[in-house]
Amino acid sequence: MIRTNLSFWRMSACSASAAALACMGSSSASAGILYAADGALSTAGNLFTVDTATGLTTVVGALVDAAGARYAINGMAWDSANQWLWGTTSGASPTLANGLVRINPATGQVTQVGLLGLTPPNFGADLDLRGGTLYGWAEGSLSSLITINTATGAATVVGPNGQNLNTTGSGLASNGQGTMFSAPDLATGNLWQVNTATGQLFGATPFSGGSATARIGALEFLGSSLFGVELIGDGVSGITSNQLISINPVTGAISSIGQFRDASTLQFNRYIDAIAVPAPGAIAMLGVAGILGTRRRR
Repeated sequence: MIRTNLSFWRMSACSASAAALACMGSSSASAGILYAADGALSTAGNLFTVDTATGLTTVVGALVDAAGARYAINGMAWDSANQWLWGTTSGASPTLANGLVRINPATGQVTQVGLLGLTPPNFGADLDLRGGTLYGWAEGSLSSLITINTATGAATVVGPNGQNLNTTGSGLASNGQGTMFSAPDLATGNLWQVNTATGQLFGATPFSGGSATARIGALEFLGSSLFGVELIGDGVSGITSNQLISINPVTGAISSIGQFRDASTLQFNRYIDAIAVPAPGAIAMLGVAGILGTRRRR
């Protein structure tokens, strides 16, 4: 993900899958809720639900801790065991820059865990919780798969990507069969598979239909459907396009769903850069208010 932050995460009716934050999805894209988070530069963020048919967003709550301090999030993953979201903060987050936090998906309240401790520290990441291990993708000069200690927040580089890529994107997601995918290139680059033991990328599938200068900021599986965040611009010069896309993981075909806009005001939400999906039973347990109003994607 780029220096702006949109993360997403999804709730669904099945088990075991991850994406841009962890996804536990059903085999049908009609079952599930997609969550998103934002924030850029020194701007604090919010937690949203996303209509996967349109890209329209509804605010769940501000990303604040118990003391009222605010956070900008650029990566998320769902933790089914604990029924919360893991989130990474951007390098310019107002609080705990380049750190790991927990997020209450019913309210957006944030709890600090600790700093990632990466060098260089500026970190754009998508997250994927798989087999009890929290993975992330570090952009820029690192351009590597990382693991994150959920007790301390400390990140460890797994290994070089093996493709000599200096990545500008950081989408990361696992499907229901346990295959991890990454989109570290431009939207005109490739969808890669990831060896979680070595960090190496392999099995490139070229994208088609993506915007020429766009980056993939996040990935998330909802059942067998792969969603992503496609961004043009950055947190310095400004985001000119930020939209929800679907990706065919077999062919690499990208389809536009819609710009991230507020469902009530239609105001452009330019700084979404993280998405995630919840696990079985999460909807009932969390009591998320807007679930029944979320449209189903067919």
